[in-house]
Amino acid sequence: MCYRHGKLIDADDCTYTPELLKQWRRMAERRSELRHALGRELTPDDLAAEAFATQTVGLTSPDLMPRVAEVVRDSGMEIIWGKEPALAIRDAAIEIARNALTHGMATEVVITVTAHSVELSDDGALFSPTDLEMAETPRGGAHSMLRLRSSAPNVIVSYIRKEDRNVVTLTSTQNLNKVLAEHPCSTTVYGAPSSVAAAMTFIEERSECGTIFLRPFRGILSYSDLFSLKAGLTARGLTERDIVLVMEAHSEGIRKFLEQEIPNVRMIESR
Repeated sequence: MCYRHGKLIDADDCTYTPELLKQWRRMAERRSELRHALGRELTPDDLAAEAFATQTVGLTSPDLMPRVAEVVRDSGMEIIWGKEPALAIRDAAIEIARNALTHGMATEVVITVTAHSVELSDDGALFSPTDLEMAETPRGGAHSMLRLRSSAPNVIVSYIRKEDRNVVTLTSTQNLNKVLAEHPCSTTVYGAPSSVAAAMTFIEERSECGTIFLRPFRGILSYSDLFSLKAGLTARGLTERDIVLVMEAHSEGIRKFLEQEIPNVRMIESR
């Protein structure tokens, strides 16, 4: 077990469940194996594919901030994704949860850490992270989301309204393909006109999805494919939807084309 988690147990040995302690031990043993195999100290890049310590915690207003901080700390996120990305995720999670309780009138907010993602769900009024970013008078929530994008560029934020709940998921591009394989807001696009048309229909039918993920077949799209995508989005009035292209490799020219011609479509590299 690592020094930090060992100190936490010494400080309060009644707080941590046997399952969480077991996960901490698994993570420590895995880091030891990697350190021995690589013959050096580890970096977040070495650990990016490793699993968090999983947990589910309910959040309430009085102890919101310390509880979120504990969940992030206990998950091992700082070790796996790096300190600054983990703290940016903590800050954004606090703002999302606070917004749900204060403005969305939620009666329940839950934070869940899975092996490769963090999920916040609440039963409040419909409200996505994009609403925070686009607020006419930006406040804490907007600034936390901007900071998250700059401090954790490899962390993707997605939103869906599911069973009368807001569900916000944060995951790393390192594990994005695993997460998107069964994600209800994700579909494969093959580049041909018929496939692009099918993707447009998919986007139209998924009004509950705050973010749509398009996964090009074999990870790439051509300029011609992107022109077809632009035409389809424009023709169907979908230029305000938040769309992410999940590419395995891309050129700087492709990135600049998207920024200039289809600004509502972002591109990320899955690793």
